[in-house]
Amino acid sequence: MRAFSSSSSASSSASSASSDTVFKEIVISSISVATATACTNPIDVIKVKQQTQQARNRLNVMKTAFDVQKNHGLRGFYVGLSPSLLRAATYGGLRLGLVEPIRNGVQGLLRLDDDDDDYDYDFVVKAFAGASSGAIAATLLNPSELVKTRMMKGDSFKVIYEQVIKKDGVRSLWRGCSMAATRAAILTSSQVVAYGEVKKRLIRYFPNDDGTEEDTFAVHFGASAIAGVVTTAATNPVDVIKTRMFIASETKALSAANALREVLNEFGFVRGALRGFAANYIRLGPQTMVTFIVAEELRKIVGLHSLK
Repeated sequence: MRAFSSSSSASSSASSASSDTVFKEIVISSISVATATACTNPIDVIKVKQQTQQARNRLNVMKTAFDVQKNHGLRGFYVGLSPSLLRAATYGGLRLGLVEPIRNGVQGLLRLDDDDDDYDYDFVVKAFAGASSGAIAATLLNPSELVKTRMMKGDSFKVIYEQVIKKDGVRSLWRGCSMAATRAAILTSSQVVAYGEVKKRLIRYFPNDDGTEEDTFAVHFGASAIAGVVTTAATNPVDVIKTRMFIASETKALSAANALREVLNEFGFVRGALRGFAANYIRLGPQTMVTFIVAEELRKIVGLHSLK
């Protein structure tokens, strides 16, 4: 009886510790992504404006910024900030906060050692964990992304409510969900894989003067900067299609295939896939950097291991 009680107590303790770790992962990710979002919201506004312009009236990044300033003033760059922060704290928290728990779960199922040097397994498991957490978070929180995008386009919440929710029903809040989930899967997977792989190499190739390897702020900065470039290149084509689907009127709801066809017909493959790339990178690059740098510092404070 004592043995059973001891075993049960140990199991309960392990479960509690595991839940506490998952909670910390999600909270740290929420704070990190929200901090990054507050810094990059103006660029997000410019990106949405660029992606929704007609081809004949297309403006570059600087002219789009001046256009926002001229028509709306400084407040125009912070349109949609409230839903953006709410979404960052929830969607961002789940998107990155679930990566480590999913990764650890898969490693446990496959009986892989976390310190195993098997590169192929580590890479694939990390990519799978990132894609899974991103897709889960995007599916659950698609309504906040739709509202945020339409507010940046210029619609008020009243207009959004009347045109989307009241007329088409609550289910319409999941319009574009397939593309949002696809983008989130690619975004999270590319971010965590690129950051982890670049970080490993920076630590290995740039040791201290005495030859020791150290996980430093400079390593976090460099790895997150490169991860931002990789992530932008990976997600930009999906982001263009997703935005088109979100802003479609209720009388002309677009499927992913139709949105892609519109983009290709209007701009061609290369121009269409790279539409808004500069604004996307200016936002996503710094956002990736701030997110990972803040996350690394917070992980030290709460006693979690450094990101891998």
